[in-house]
Amino acid sequence: MNGLGLRRRLSWLLVTGSVLTAALGTSAGAALAAPQAPQASGGTIKICKCIVSMTADPATNTLWLVNGKAKSISVVSEKTTKVIATIRLASQLGPNAVGHLVADPTTRTIWEFAGSVLVEISDKTMKVEHFLKPQGYRPGFTGAVDPVRGEVWVASEETIQGISESTGKVLSTDFVANGAKSDAIVGLATDPKTGTVLATVNKFGGTRTWIFEIEEANDFGYAVRKLPGSSSGLTIDPSAGMVWNLKGTTLSAYLAASRLKPSGSITISRSRLGGMAVDPTTGSIWMAAASGNRLTRFSESHRNVIRTLPLPGKSFGITVDTKSHTVFTLNSQNSVVRFYRY
Repeated sequence: MNGLGLRRRLSWLLVTGSVLTAALGTSAGAALAAPQAPQASGGTIKICKCIVSMTADPATNTLWLVNGKAKSISVVSEKTTKVIATIRLASQLGPNAVGHLVADPTTRTIWEFAGSVLVEISDKTMKVEHFLKPQGYRPGFTGAVDPVRGEVWVASEETIQGISESTGKVLSTDFVANGAKSDAIVGLATDPKTGTVLATVNKFGGTRTWIFEIEEANDFGYAVRKLPGSSSGLTIDPSAGMVWNLKGTTLSAYLAASRLKPSGSITISRSRLGGMAVDPTTGSIWMAAASGNRLTRFSESHRNVIRTLPLPGKSFGITVDTKSHTVFTLNSQNSVVRFYRY
């Protein structure tokens, strides 16, 4: 992928709260230091600005941090906030950049999206199992996992592809957009109970949002909902059977089992607007503001703010460990990850 294409992919990830596009620094192993003393809103882990993505792994109570410059991953213990493993990818990726990563709690696998290479990592051994580049694979820097069918889904330009976790083969290639210039895939989510795959696509220069449901067996995606305006976030709460789509300052709810029938919304002030993550075990949505220096917890059922916490600067990423009930935010201004146990 050329430089322009890479910048487009990373810019898209920034909008969804997954990537920190900051100056690159030291290696991932040296990127973390001892945490600061815990504060009222939680604790702080110092990092370098080379961290471009993160995800929590509830199966091991660890936080996985991707180093964009060294092309490596640091695994951090949530309990001690210390690095317990460093996974190096650079020698296998060549000139490829690294995108964000996701965890499959069923297969105990971490998937790292690195352009033309899809990296499979065991969270048990914390070692790379495979560098995958299957026939027909289209480069991507973001995706989601479907633990029901054992598939990893990758967003790439105008397509979304399903990859078998067991065989590493491309199972499905679904065209949901008409090219990077006119349309853009801005959200991808799977329902870990039903295996449903949804995608949001901003069409016609961002004046419309179409929510697609993917027909996995038929290589086809059809628009379930067509909405005015542009979308910037998509998530699914499998426990509540709810799909949430962020559009402007409105977070809208849709019933997953009723062809995305509208089910109310939450209005969000711009000072709270940013990347979001859902915790189905508590029925709450966490949002880390990209400009307002705050972390907000919303109630899914009551559609209101539960609590607001301060952040040490702008946030460029958020992830939640639903077992330890810990939320992590990636804050670039002071080069820290702020965490709060709730």
